[in-house]
Amino acid sequence: MQHHWQHVLLLALLTSGEHSFHGRGHASAEALDLQRGLLEQPQSVASGSSDEVALLSTAPLPLTLPPDTHANPTNTLTLQDNTVKQDWSISSVLGLGSRSLKLPFTSLNQPITPDQYVLDVKFYIHDEPNVFDHFSYEKLGPCFRSRMKGDDAWKHETSDKAQYTAEIFILEQLRIHPKRTMDPEQATLFYIPVLSVLSFWAKECETFANRTTTHENRMNMVYEYLYNNVHYQRFGGADHVMTASFWQAGLTTEPVRQLMFTRGMLAINERPVFVNWARWRCPEKVITIPYVGHSGVIMQQQQWSKKQFDFFFAGGDSSKVEQRNMMALLNVSRNSKIRVADPSTAAVATDAQSHTNGQKYAQQILSARFCPCPPGDTHTSRRLYDAVAAGCIPVLTQGSLDLNMWPFPWRVRYEEFSLIIPDATLADEEELKLWGRALLAELKQTPEKFLQMSAALLQVRPLLLYNGPDPFVAAGYSLVADSMLTQAHDIFRTSTFGCCEDQVKSYWPGMPS
Repeated sequence: MQHHWQHVLLLALLTSGEHSFHGRGHASAEALDLQRGLLEQPQSVASGSSDEVALLSTAPLPLTLPPDTHANPTNTLTLQDNTVKQDWSISSVLGLGSRSLKLPFTSLNQPITPDQYVLDVKFYIHDEPNVFDHFSYEKLGPCFRSRMKGDDAWKHETSDKAQYTAEIFILEQLRIHPKRTMDPEQATLFYIPVLSVLSFWAKECETFANRTTTHENRMNMVYEYLYNNVHYQRFGGADHVMTASFWQAGLTTEPVRQLMFTRGMLAINERPVFVNWARWRCPEKVITIPYVGHSGVIMQQQQWSKKQFDFFFAGGDSSKVEQRNMMALLNVSRNSKIRVADPSTAAVATDAQSHTNGQKYAQQILSARFCPCPPGDTHTSRRLYDAVAAGCIPVLTQGSLDLNMWPFPWRVRYEEFSLIIPDATLADEEELKLWGRALLAELKQTPEKFLQMSAALLQVRPLLLYNGPDPFVAAGYSLVADSMLTQAHDIFRTSTFGCCEDQVKSYWPGMPS
């Protein structure tokens, strides 16, 4: 394989940008012309700012244009209804049709506008106070903080808990979503507002009916409520969605899981291809959602020209060959920050916990150009979302894309802002070195391509980030919950009604047929 990468390196040195390492196909000539036009187009910038700032703040996400798309005289991508229609082959796999998405997002903290939502049906959030009030952050937050030295859950980086708090962010986004209805009779979908992960961490909590509630008490209340709820009974939970963004979701959601796992839908961080975290009987009813990004990175981004490091990686397990090989990138560029903990040492617990903790991590990733996201215990990890937040171009494996491991592939074009490499390259130290050298040569020869990818990173933030360290402040700045429910609607509309139904009837004799 060595001669292949030598050939690629030579091409990178001799060409001016027509060869790309990050796409799965060749862009059309029209698309390349349009991208060049965007780079050359004069921009109105504030006094003292650079052309780069103008590009990062105004350039639309580069697309290979479908036949019915045209460019107007100012190079704004439009259809007749002023939207950009994005249709990918993955839609047929997921049962999703094409979606129209308003572009672009032009700043780090730009509120979502109504026309940027794509969910087209109403949904209802169950709100029985005697059941769901026990899952409110007002009740569970103090219990969690008392156990975690005063930190809110989404800021608790030390024990690796913050990345699993998506259920809090999702619920707050849904509370303000324009398709929420207060009348369950008008709803097509139903959301179960259970913070099962937080409840699991909080354990015993506030006093209720002269007793202290436990996680088991709280989840049993939800089970009984759903079991007897007329709207749940209508389709046996097939129109219901719950979030449990934790690798122990199968444990945190009991016994509700037993009621839902053949018909209901679950939003979680990992697609159940290799490991079924949630123990869900119907894998096609599991919706992949993003991890929560690092609280010290999420609200910042550094200009591409001011980034200091070529590569950044911080990992907690050198026993994984893909993570261990990251050290090889230091041989490609000493101007990089690579750190991999050694699980054989006594200090592994501290090392693994600290590699994503504190200001040092945030400062380094914000200053990096390329962020490899190798698999660890699973195919995906939080690293992608930290990279997107930091404006660091992610490096993803082809296998993770082929298996649709990342969230919302029907709405997010990962090839537009990521470098895609073969899985085997990460597993081979010499191949990784050759790839890294070829990449840095291409960066030197065609910097405008990577500037364009940096602009695309800015625009994809609302689709992959919860966009703020505080879920109660950031709810109006993210489209994650909108994408989650949109995918849930397509699953409900197109998938089989349930699976393993005979097993369910053993504990739900009255299950609707």
